[in-house]
Amino acid sequence: MCIRDRNITLTTLHISDNELGPEGARHLADALEVNSTLITLNISYNNIGPNGAKYLADALRVNSTLTTLDISGNNLRSEGAIHLADALRENSKLTSFDISCNNLGLEEEKSIKYLVECNSLYQQLEKLGKIVIQNKKLKELINSLFFSLSVSQFIIPNELRYEISKQFIL
Repeated sequence: MCIRDRNITLTTLHISDNELGPEGARHLADALEVNSTLITLNISYNNIGPNGAKYLADALRVNSTLTTLDISGNNLRSEGAIHLADALRENSKLTSFDISCNNLGLEEEKSIKYLVECNSLYQQLEKLGKIVIQNKKLKELINSLFFSLSVSQFIIPNELRYEISKQFIL
């Protein structure tokens, strides 16, 4: 598989409606675990089910480049949604995630959307941490907003990132 073998140019992969099934999702997940270039992946309508969602969730825990994932129409059900939600608690890069048409309950869908919003907010906070702020009052305000952390050393562990993001979104 090309995305597994240190591909340095592939950034978008659109393989919707190809009947990958859970086994195809497993192979794709294996590739995602080692790939460092893919940013956008569309695997909608491939009938991967809850088992395929588990394989992808395991890959999302370690993949640090994928920012957009369309996994709509894959019959994930609640079980698959739980796997993905757990993975998103560890993944801070995924900021766009389409999970529509997956036989999910409202709570599962809301949980996943909330976690993706947390990731999006975290990405913005991470960018802010890289900006050198000259205005003293603005710098003081930002420092107080982020628990007096130094903007130049703005590093938040994942578990704290989730709690901070929750405060800003709710």
